Order: sequence, then structure tokens, then C-alpha cells
Amino acid sequence: MIGSAALQEPDIDQLARSVMRPDALHVFANNMEKVYEFWKMLHTMTSIPNDTPDTNAFILKAFQFIENTMVRQDLPPQLCRLVHVALTNMTARFGRAIAVDRKRGRVRSRSGYRNAAIVMDLFLEAQGFIADRVHAKKQLNRRMQTSRRWTHLARGCPLLLVVYSDAAESLMLALAETDVQSDMAEVHRVLKEVISTKTMLLSSIL
Repeated sequence: MIGSAALQEPDIDQLARSVMRPDALHVFANNMEKVYEFWKMLHTMTSIPNDTPDTNAFILKAFQFIENTMVRQDLPPQLCRLVHVALTNMTARFGRAIAVDRKRGRVRSRSGYRNAAIVMDLFLEAQGFIADRVHAKKQLNRRMQTSRRWTHLARGCPLLLVVYSDAAESLMLALAETDVQSDMAEVHRVLKEVISTKTMLLSSIL
């Protein structure tokens, strides 16, 4: 069963081979404009303006926007993949922005409190009331792992994520919930196989 601990390596290989849908070129051509506009909106809503007076306040608002977007009932799963990529990209940008603020003395910092930890704390704060902070942090870490896998899969052309079949969702779940999770070399091997298929599709488009 997909997503169970009993999922074996051959099953994951089969998922990787079935990720690209047969009508990928047709789907991409028909939805390219809508997908691009959605991607551009994500980037705009999560990019810190140069004149922002309070970086932390903007970051908190951006995380709340991403959180609300992910749980939208009307959001197709294909577009949710782009939200995962946006989440990975924005956390990296936010870490760099906080580093700049710390150097300028805008953020009070304590020894050992890294920029990434500040970003994750803001992500937690964006969740609202949290009864169990430890559990919530584990859940966010799992989400970030999933987002990083989507980002790795999207490498070179994020918009092509929308033409992957439903097997892509199963692949991400399998990589997260099986013993393969502890073997990053195996994870990268599977993702590399999918990326090679994507590269062939991209060559056809260009």
C-alpha cells in the first residue's frame, strides 16, 4: 500500500517512472498562463519589499498567507505543489533577511539562536494557538521536508510540476513515510530519475 512502512524500493521506482502524465505537453500548453500568474502571485506575496519597516511582521504575514493558501478547498493539488516550492524559497529568503537585520541591530538575538530558528518560530506563530509546541514543530519540520522534495523535483522549471500525474503525490508520501526517508542517497536517486524525465519533456517544449 502506498505510504505504508512496507513500501519497497521497486514500488518507489515504479512510482518514479509513472510520475509524468502522458498528456503533459497538452496540459502544460493549455494551462501555462494561469499557472504562471499563480506562481507570480506567490512570489509577490512572499518577497520582502525593500521598504518594509518590520521584517518579522512581514514574514509572519507571509507564512499566514502560505498556510491559508495550502488549506484552500478550491486549490488544485497541482497548484499546491507550487506552494511547497514557494515555502522552501521564502524560508531561505527570510533567513537571509533576518541575518541582515541582526547585523544592523534591528533584531535582538541571543547566542546560539540561529536565523533559521527565528524563521521557524515565526512559522509556528503563524499557526495561531498551539497546545503542543513540540508536536507542532515536528509537523512543520515534516512539511518543510516535503516542500524541499518538491523543490528538488522542480529544479530548473517549477511550473512543470503541474503536469506531473497523481503518482507524484504518492511518491512524495512514500519518500516521507517509508524507511527510504533515512537514506537520503536513495531519495536523491529516485528524484534524479524523475528529473531526467522532466528534462526530456522540457526539451520537447523548447
